[in-house]
Amino acid sequence: MDLSKWQFYDIWLLMSLSSDAEGCMLNDILRTGDLLNHTIFLQDELNYGMSKLIYNGYAEIYGNRRFRSTEKAEQFLRENNHSKEGIIAKLMRLKGIFCALPIKSGCPLTQFFTEDDMHVAHKKNKRQRRSFKTDQYK
Repeated sequence: MDLSKWQFYDIWLLMSLSSDAEGCMLNDILRTGDLLNHTIFLQDELNYGMSKLIYNGYAEIYGNRRFRSTEKAEQFLRENNHSKEGIIAKLMRLKGIFCALPIKSGCPLTQFFTEDDMHVAHKKNKRQRRSFKTDQYK
């Protein structure tokens, strides 16, 4: 992991955060990330990515352990939106653009999410998926 340059997981995380203007809890980020990329963020990807996004003005902490994209991030996503492409194509295209952007040096690594946080969020998402599957047939 590297704090001195943008990585694929940074744009994936940014797109996951932009899904809710009221901010996302960890379980929301994991669920949205899974929907976007069909895989789950690793703890390091989240901590490194969130550290860089916040330090560079693309994300902020909002309320009690909620995270959201900033206006700077939303402007980047709006300016680079091609609505007719699929989500994977969009992620790959935005990765190329985002990774070419300058990044501020000296970014400190912040441990926003612990192993326990990850475990609790995964369990919460599992319960929500299970209840959705049973509720849809009532």
